[in-house]
Amino acid sequence: MRLTRVRRHTIRLVFPVFLSLVILFGGSSVIDLASRLWLSFVSLLILFVTIPIAARKHWGPEAMVGAILSSLWVIWSFLQQIPLPARIWQSLGDRSAIENGLSLLDLSTTSMMPISLSPDGTRLSLIGILPPLAVLVSLIALGWRYGASRLDWAIPMLGAGSALLGLVQILGGNTDQLYFYEFTNRGLPVGVFANVNHQACFLLMCLPFVAASIGQLRRDWASGDGDHAKAILLATIACTILVGVVAAGSVAGYAMLIPVLVLSVLLARKPKASGRAPIASPAIVVGATLAAVVLVVFSPIIDGLGVTSFDNSEMSRLGIWQVSGKILSDHWLAGTGPGSFADVYRLYENPDAVTATYANHAHNDYLEAMIEYGLPGALIVIVSVALILTLFVRVWTQQQIENRRLKRAASTALLIVLLHSLVDYPVRTPAIACLFATCFAILILSSDDKSKRRPIRKKRPDVFSSEDNRRLII
Repeated sequence: MRLTRVRRHTIRLVFPVFLSLVILFGGSSVIDLASRLWLSFVSLLILFVTIPIAARKHWGPEAMVGAILSSLWVIWSFLQQIPLPARIWQSLGDRSAIENGLSLLDLSTTSMMPISLSPDGTRLSLIGILPPLAVLVSLIALGWRYGASRLDWAIPMLGAGSALLGLVQILGGNTDQLYFYEFTNRGLPVGVFANVNHQACFLLMCLPFVAASIGQLRRDWASGDGDHAKAILLATIACTILVGVVAAGSVAGYAMLIPVLVLSVLLARKPKASGRAPIASPAIVVGATLAAVVLVVFSPIIDGLGVTSFDNSEMSRLGIWQVSGKILSDHWLAGTGPGSFADVYRLYENPDAVTATYANHAHNDYLEAMIEYGLPGALIVIVSVALILTLFVRVWTQQQIENRRLKRAASTALLIVLLHSLVDYPVRTPAIACLFATCFAILILSSDDKSKRRPIRKKRPDVFSSEDNRRLII
């Protein structure tokens, strides 16, 4: 018991620092960066400490489903690295490139090979799962009181910090040292990220939490000095984040800003005395969500890689999706293995159109997940999205949910990632993946923090010790 208490206090101290470090150094999707490897190592240590505590907590059905899906995802990633007999791996998709390579090296084409076409990339991708997993398990171990409830201000502050850094990057003089990564959008306000689109996504995820804090402040307003100070601080944070989103210039960010603002206004409203939600609220939520899907998928034409474009060039999104569709048709059953997309894409792209610019991702995370994980991964993704959408609808339509304002902010942040993943790969950056895990934990945690404790056996009274005990047996 004492060891458990020490571990719990350690997590309370370490978790805020760890989350800040992940946001600060996890802004790139490149899986072999030294910073990402160090984050994964620290995550492994945190999991070692938190898993025994989290296992004692009461897990609701949503948490159990999330744990099962995460476990299946990890298990399938492991299975894709196991060498299989030739008659098996040759039947799991087009393996002609491997067979030709083995023949050129005078090696037997009947050798045992794994499903993954890039085993090194798969191992690195598997390691990359550790940070968001550590965040999720840590919050479950901490519970609502010491974990989720303390994030209502922390997340907006992290968003404002990244937005402020982005503004300094474009307004300052010699700002090369303010960019954290070698491969990045220099000259743009990327903040702590390498990609300006991911900066916009991150800031939009933080904005609903600002609105939730504003709504909470309006509900508890006492017109004291502290209330006025909080109001000024929240207004400053909101303006900083909004300016950061606009300055980023992300088309997907602009498209998602509309529903985020609509939902944020609902979050910031002062609750009515009756406690009833307006009848139009569910319709507003559904309408804003559908509008976001349309705007994200059919955003205006802008040239260049990394933005939504109807141009049919090789490096436009449509061009990448066409090639990705060919890859999927050949590897839909078992996939090509996590972290293999860039290598496999080179086998399918038109060699006459190859330039110094290459596609490192499919710019559609659902499509890329199906390519790398095959049918099992597609099923896991479908169930995961269905779970998140179910939680989203629940917290926005039911009024009796505890801490619903913070939960609604978290559900909005999750929706942003689901939408952005249609045209990009935000969750492949540790920073956004960990914030995603944080929001999911907020949704599934209950303020009634229960632990699975062993029943304490009462010591049997000594019947010969007192008069009372003698009366008891009489």
